[in-house]
Amino acid sequence: MQIVLIDPLMTYRAHCVSETLGLMYIAAVLRDAGHGVRIVATGLRPDAALQPNDIADADLVGVTATSAIFGNATQVLATIRAWRPELPVILGGAHATVSTESALRAGFDFALIGEAEKTIIEFVSNLDRGQAQETRGIAFLDDTGAVHKTPEQSLIEDLDTLPFPARDLYDYERFRELGGWEFGMLSSRGCPFRCTFCQPTLNMIFGRMRKRGPENVAHEMALLAETYAPPILYFKDDTLSANGLQWFARFRTELKERGVRQPWKCNTRVDKVGPRILDAMAEAGCEEVVFGVESGSQRILDFYQKDIQVEDTVRAFDLCKERGIRAGANVILGAP
Repeated sequence: MQIVLIDPLMTYRAHCVSETLGLMYIAAVLRDAGHGVRIVATGLRPDAALQPNDIADADLVGVTATSAIFGNATQVLATIRAWRPELPVILGGAHATVSTESALRAGFDFALIGEAEKTIIEFVSNLDRGQAQETRGIAFLDDTGAVHKTPEQSLIEDLDTLPFPARDLYDYERFRELGGWEFGMLSSRGCPFRCTFCQPTLNMIFGRMRKRGPENVAHEMALLAETYAPPILYFKDDTLSANGLQWFARFRTELKERGVRQPWKCNTRVDKVGPRILDAMAEAGCEEVVFGVESGSQRILDFYQKDIQVEDTVRAFDLCKERGIRAGANVILGAP
């Protein structure tokens, strides 16, 4: 089957957008299953538009969207319907999971809910047999127009079994022309904490936290560094240091054995760093940590159920400064 995966971002801005890792993972598992796959990232094009040739030979189109760009996704859907009204179009990504009904009411044939690597393989196989609705982990409108969700798809217990993202299907040359310099990676999925601005939505998408092995991550980093030589890698994990000191000690060793000297940055919490883990991270190439500071007000932190103290933030920044690690702050404005 020929499958086209679309990132409907219309305006690319290098300072706030990275590559579409989710689609790259989906593309990788589909390709391993023997399907033809293309990734179309409209935001990398001069006209930011879908072209008729993009879907001319497609048997299925998959679109990804957060809620912020769901409007873009519906524009892409309208364009596809005008060109090939019979072509099945599915929506994946965060919006399909957290606002499933709106996705289906907008006209998508199916919504893929949550982690989708297993689901997409099962869906494509069932679609080919005319039994797409039997797939686990999807939603669709039934004959009465009501939203029907099938039983949940099981989580991928061992993330090391996943192929590396299909980066060769992404236009990194154009990405760099537009100023992109942070190449994304993931070492884990999910987050064990309870911040109200994030949960329970994050668990709806990723389920409980699961980690890749440090050997597997080091292998991917080595290949990425050799192939693309990125200025910096950005671990998109919600809380990278939650992997633990032992994980980072092994990661550091694996990188050293492979001769990898790739600089990287990450996200984490201010209460999940200490001298030993920051030392191990720095020795593994960490140059910057972006902390979920959220607020300098303890009242607001408590409102968010952040489970940190203002003093934790001060300490985390001091520890980074002592080690020459840049420290950045994510801050949320507009809390009650």
